[in-house]
Amino acid sequence: MNMSGTRYVLSLNGGSSSLKFALFAAHGSVNQEPILSGQIGRIGEASSEARLFRQGAPVNDTLCPAAITDHGAALRQILAWVEYDFLAPATRQALTGVGHRVVHGGTRYTTAQVIDEAVIKGVEACTALAPLHNPINLELIRSVREALPTVPQVAVFDTAFFHDLPAHAAQYALPAELVARFGIRRFGFHGISHQYVCRQASERLGLPDRPARLISLHLGSGSSIAAVRGERCVDTSMGMTPLEGLVMGTRCGDIDPGVALFLAQKSKLSVEKIDHLLNHESGLKGLCGSADMREVRSRATNGDADAQQALALYRYRMTKYIGAYFLALGGVDALIFTGGIGEHDTRLRAEVVESLSPLGIRLDAAKNTQSGQAMIEIHSPDSTAKILVIPTREEWEIARQSLAALDQKNQ
Repeated sequence: MNMSGTRYVLSLNGGSSSLKFALFAAHGSVNQEPILSGQIGRIGEASSEARLFRQGAPVNDTLCPAAITDHGAALRQILAWVEYDFLAPATRQALTGVGHRVVHGGTRYTTAQVIDEAVIKGVEACTALAPLHNPINLELIRSVREALPTVPQVAVFDTAFFHDLPAHAAQYALPAELVARFGIRRFGFHGISHQYVCRQASERLGLPDRPARLISLHLGSGSSIAAVRGERCVDTSMGMTPLEGLVMGTRCGDIDPGVALFLAQKSKLSVEKIDHLLNHESGLKGLCGSADMREVRSRATNGDADAQQALALYRYRMTKYIGAYFLALGGVDALIFTGGIGEHDTRLRAEVVESLSPLGIRLDAAKNTQSGQAMIEIHSPDSTAKILVIPTREEWEIARQSLAALDQKNQ
């Protein structure tokens, strides 16, 4: 592969009803700002939404069909934007590669992989562990292959960052024979985001004599916490599936497994309906009727008791994990907030940090009001740990890992 000139990589980040993308140039390393980026949301609904940014500036005349029926159609719309802005149809080969966020790689994939038939079959084999996401990832891979048959593709796995969790953090206390037969373990998720922000935090800390001890909070509709020492994750809140851990928008997080058994016995709900209940009707939505943190916050402020209790449980679960990970790491050098809620909900950050005062972690109220696209420090001078707000850049991380995988394959 020619590495002397400019290379271009398209990053695709498919969610259950959305598709984010970013087109990056690389001069050796990947440029920090994308040439073109955006998102198509509400895929499969009657009216889809589109946002497009050119060199970071919003494009106000973004054209998008009223309804994007599936992720393949969303990809075709994105390629039309890329083609119009950057690549003529005859020069699509100028793309060095296309990188995909793939949610679940199981135990097989611990690094980004250049996609071939074997990788496709491997992703298919993990579909039962991520039934909402891996099929979408596969649909996008096949759609790119059809549209850009000569452009190599790379799978960047959300689970890879957690592949070497210590055994005591990865295992469930289940019979060994069943664990071995079905590959049961804690995999972790949001790994691309956690890996990116922890690398940024380590560089900011610049500790010369030891690895940084970091607690990363990725807070959004789905949320997770990771305890990281240097470049290795030592524990994380999500488990074999994204259901474990924190209270989330529609997911219950940690729950006594006996609750699911009790529901099956007493309510006669099927396994499928219980699965739907725990993943789509629980969390904040189950507690107060809304999965939107902004609405929950507004209702709590106006005295809604259910919303207030939902926020109390949301914060308590988070604080409990932070305390546990403080002990697991033997202290903490930086607490990181990222994700849509972590980056923008200043009040939640203040409430969570207030509960950490026994650990000596303290917030600067004035700094906490800052916002922007860059990393900010919001701790007080006497805090025992830095508190960082780091905008996650999953698409950039996908591009970085994709080029690294392509370079390794072509050495």
